[in-house]
Order: sequence, then C-alpha cells, then structure tokens
Amino acid sequence: MTKYDQKVATVVEQLRSKGARVQVRRRKLVHRKKTYLLIKGGGTHHTFFGVVMPLISSEFPEAYMTSGGFWRDAATSEELMQVTVSLDPSK
Repeated sequence: MTKYDQKVATVVEQLRSKGARVQVRRRKLVHRKKTYLLIKGGGTHHTFFGVVMPLISSEFPEAYMTSGGFWRDAATSEELMQVTVSLDPSK
C-alpha cells in the first residue's frame, strides 16, 4: 500500500468513526488519477465545514467539495448531507 493509499484509508476510517457512510471512487483520467469520497450522513453545512473538511484537509490540503447537498428529511426532521469531495494525489 502506498503512502497516498494509507492517507485515504486513514481519512475514510476517521469519517466512518464519526458516523458517516463513505465510499471511495477512483478514476483514471487522461492526464492523472483522481480519488473522490462520497460522504453521506447526518449533519448540516456547518457540520461539513466544521468537522468533515478539517478532518480531510489535515491529510489532503488541496481537497474540495465537487458536488452535493444538505437538506432536512420531512418525515423525521433530521438534517442530512450527501457530498462528494475530490482529493488531489499529486500535492
């Protein structure tokens, strides 16, 4: 396992310990490889920018949110998030 893969595994494990469901998607683009984290869980944008992104940024300072959203479930009134974060292996 490379150092990059170890960093990805560490971040995924930390997010899962916080209660998030995380999937790792790896894509081979023409000029580089990209890794995306698909994160689902309870929380608002405050949770994302206050807990999730600082945790990811500690290992991947160039990480950024590519897509996703935050909403309140009408049936349970629970705050939910589903976001995709791009990791940059070259930095």
